[in-house]
Amino acid sequence: MVPYQKYDSITVSSDEFGSEVCHAPDTEFLTVSAVNEWCVTKSIEPVLMPVESKKEKYRRRLTERVNELLHTENVYVERLKHVVEDYIPEMTKEDIPPTLKGMKPDIFANIERICRFHAEEFLPALRDCENDLRKLGQCFRRYEQRFNMYVMYSRNNKRATRLVYEHKNFFQERQLELGDRLDLSSYLLEPVQRIPRYKLFLDDLVKTYTNYENERCESDSRISKLSVDSDETGGSNGESSDADETPLESLKLAKTMIECVLTAVDGIMALENITNCPPHLNLLNQGRLLRQNEFYAMDNARRRRQLMRVFLFDKLVLITAVYRKQLTVEFFIYKDHIPVDDLGITAKEQDKYKFSIWYKKRNLKSYKLETREPVIRNAWVVEITSLLWEQAMQKKELLMEQRQKRISMASIDSQESTETDRNDDKYNSLRGVPGEVRRSGDKTFRRTTWYCE
Repeated sequence: MVPYQKYDSITVSSDEFGSEVCHAPDTEFLTVSAVNEWCVTKSIEPVLMPVESKKEKYRRRLTERVNELLHTENVYVERLKHVVEDYIPEMTKEDIPPTLKGMKPDIFANIERICRFHAEEFLPALRDCENDLRKLGQCFRRYEQRFNMYVMYSRNNKRATRLVYEHKNFFQERQLELGDRLDLSSYLLEPVQRIPRYKLFLDDLVKTYTNYENERCESDSRISKLSVDSDETGGSNGESSDADETPLESLKLAKTMIECVLTAVDGIMALENITNCPPHLNLLNQGRLLRQNEFYAMDNARRRRQLMRVFLFDKLVLITAVYRKQLTVEFFIYKDHIPVDDLGITAKEQDKYKFSIWYKKRNLKSYKLETREPVIRNAWVVEITSLLWEQAMQKKELLMEQRQKRISMASIDSQESTETDRNDDKYNSLRGVPGEVRRSGDKTFRRTTWYCE
């Protein structure tokens, strides 16, 4: 709230029409409510102050959110540096507990790389955006590959937390030496929490900018109605810039990118809780983790409905049973998997909550998956359909390449055969040559050109 002086500092004078007017000294600041309250006590008509328009409100909100993003990014970088500079060097000392020797990668993972990325690249790039939302969205997308570092870090976080807890006396002693309010586990949790916070920022920016654009369009529409004649006679200035990316499009693409990273992070952490997985099935070699959701699944063998967590990778669909020890602790038991090469899908339009997946080459097993949210069902159907279509196109291209290769080999064999025949008998040449060609006896043929139909 803006500070203000006592009400007595407001002076009243009469204008040329004899009406009383309120004045405040130029050096003082007053709130609207304070002025109006003073006017009521003096039986004076309340002061009418300009009201902030919705468009200005949304614009101010956008500026505040961008500034908040920069501020929190600064704090985040400082905390990463604190871990790198004040905790990691302790791991190289000789007097650390024997059980901690060589455990630096297990506790800190790739936090040093993450720190360098944010301090030297991402934070300076954010500062260069200067409230340009188009540049801000592009800034996130420019470093899409670098954000994948968080997947590896998140996978290691559970083990790191356990090791820090097992050696809490050692790390608490260091915490007291540094005078830290937070313990090391809290600092190590910062990167895990950062990606969801980016998503929240981008969600709010997309929502606020959408409202801002709607309000601006309404305002422009009202203005255009008052100046139709001038618009009609004025013509257009320059070419349209429809091909350029709008700030809203840029923010939405950045949001989608961060959501993909967050899906991969959540998925890799969930994979750590999968048990009974076959030894030959390395989940880290199955491509991207595209989706994971809980479904009520029923297979055609046992006909029993059960809560399942289903994971969709580039190369396979993994089906696991869900077990919860507590409200927030869960783990998954491997049940089955279907390679994408053998995957089929059935999705009826009238079933808004269900779809089926099955082995398309062998009629061995199928699963009917049901969710409570049609959005999830539709997303899975679209994703699987896209995977299968992409796979079909790849196979088609492979077949075309193989066909072209066979044709090329056949052409080479044909040319070699032709050269041999030409040397043995000029009559058999596809391209005739002038001269005499003798065949089967002494009969002479004269031929200058041959044509291949």
